[in-house]
Amino acid sequence: MMSNLRKDPSNSSLRKNIREKRKELKDQFYSQKASEINTAAEARQVEKEFYYVKNFAMHKKPSSKIEISKEKMTKHLKIISQREI
Repeated sequence: MMSNLRKDPSNSSLRKNIREKRKELKDQFYSQKASEINTAAEARQVEKEFYYVKNFAMHKKPSSKIEISKEKMTKHLKIISQREI
């Protein structure tokens, strides 16, 4: 079919339409593949960020245990309360 199409000069518009449609379909195919790759890359980045948040101590809950003695804390608070503002 394509060989007959190439030989006949009257089918140049049809050949042009086929070329344009083929290009359009290729663009659509590769655009879809690119968006899938981008989505996967974004998902990996989000997973990496969650991993960092989970493992770094800055984002962990502080321990409820206060390691300062009550005496030191009261002394410190008394000093702060006596300062003039």
